[in-house]
Amino acid sequence: MVMKNGQKILTMTLAIMLILTTLAFVGQAAPTKGNIKKTDVSNEPSIPSSEKPHQKYRLKIHAPSEILEGKTFEIFVTIEKNIHSDAKPIPAANAMINVGWNNSTYYTDINGLVTLIAPFVTSNHAYIITASKDGYYSDSVEIIILNMYEPQLVIHAPSSVYEGSYFGVWITADNQSIPGASVVFNGEIKITSSNGSVSFTAPEVSQNMSFIIYASKEGYISVNATIIIMNMYEPQLVIHAPSSVYEGSYFGVEIFADNQTVPGVTVVFNDEVKITSDNGSVSFTAPEVLEDTDFDISASKDGYLEASSIITVLDISNTPVITFIKDNIQLTLTVASVDPENVLWSDIYANGSCNTSGLGTYVTAGDVISDCQGTINITYLPTNTLIGSWTFISPQLEILAPSSVYEGTYFGVLITVENQSIYNARVWFNGIVKRTSHNGSVSFTAPEVNEPTDFEIYAFKTGYISATAIITVLPLRFSSEFGSFGL
Repeated sequence: MVMKNGQKILTMTLAIMLILTTLAFVGQAAPTKGNIKKTDVSNEPSIPSSEKPHQKYRLKIHAPSEILEGKTFEIFVTIEKNIHSDAKPIPAANAMINVGWNNSTYYTDINGLVTLIAPFVTSNHAYIITASKDGYYSDSVEIIILNMYEPQLVIHAPSSVYEGSYFGVWITADNQSIPGASVVFNGEIKITSSNGSVSFTAPEVSQNMSFIIYASKEGYISVNATIIIMNMYEPQLVIHAPSSVYEGSYFGVEIFADNQTVPGVTVVFNDEVKITSDNGSVSFTAPEVLEDTDFDISASKDGYLEASSIITVLDISNTPVITFIKDNIQLTLTVASVDPENVLWSDIYANGSCNTSGLGTYVTAGDVISDCQGTINITYLPTNTLIGSWTFISPQLEILAPSSVYEGTYFGVLITVENQSIYNARVWFNGIVKRTSHNGSVSFTAPEVNEPTDFEIYAFKTGYISATAIITVLPLRFSSEFGSFGL
């Protein structure tokens, strides 16, 4: 009986030793790929044997909620009592850390810290970080890795301009206009408008010089571009085109330099290349768009400074399509087409100096807006949509008259612009004012004189540059023959 009891005691002792050995082995996690070396844990709390650890203690991860990709950061793991305990948390050494972006395993150091590097991401991405340790409740937190992408600003500006000239700069990013961008040129700072553009005046230079244009905006990658300011005189091309047109509409473009039209200029719009005619003009058809869209238009010719501008092609939606033909000599805008045909003139507003009297109820092909001066903007009022914008340059009147006439003779004067007769121009001679007929002519009688005398003829009309000419009136005694000398 005693031996049996002794055997029983020995068997129980061996079983207890086996259990303790197993527990000691389980307390040490097997190393895995990416582990850091475990550290001494003598600073961790001593758990009374009468308590089950997982009932009283848990791990707590302290980490940033978000971090930029590629950045090094630390997380801090502590051991805390259950939420109902006031015990002070202490660092958790040798806590196993798993991250969501790779298969590596990390361990905290003696201070409960582990250092990580945020992965690179193509867009903001959330990952779960988990901390675990035998005998403790584990903890997980979400951390967002932020993508550092910033769009690159792009500067659109002419490569060179003549000193003193006015030029535009357009700022885009990802093919979109960027409003509110800061643009610096020659020490002058401007902010781009809603369509992403600003304008500057080129400074005077003693020789060709390069200047830097800088563009920046928070949230975008800054950029700079070089522009050459030319001191050697080259005429600056100027593009005269509507600021906006409707998709599918046919519109004209005129190229000027020094207030004269320029033939042979290469004009590019929507990847279509055309050469200006003898009168400096080309025409294009606006492409179809799903929404209002800006298109570049450029003009270039050897011996001239290039020019560029922007034309907005408007989504037609419910707005009528009305096309006009501009006549810069007669200072008129003539309706070429209208679609649909029931558009009321009362719904059309012409902003600028022009004459819209005498127009009918409906907009009809052939209707004429006359006496146009400066810039004329035509708007469709129901949708408050700009139909088009045209700029008129005052043409120079020309006087055709004989260089001399005899006193008492009847002579004619013809007023033209580029060989076109000008109606209703006022002509002054010797204190008498007359208006030209539809063929641009008036007539006067030469006054009596005692000797050859020069008289001035003046021609003027609103919207035109006035002209003067000299006519010499000769006394009859200078001629042995009396007759009528006139046009």
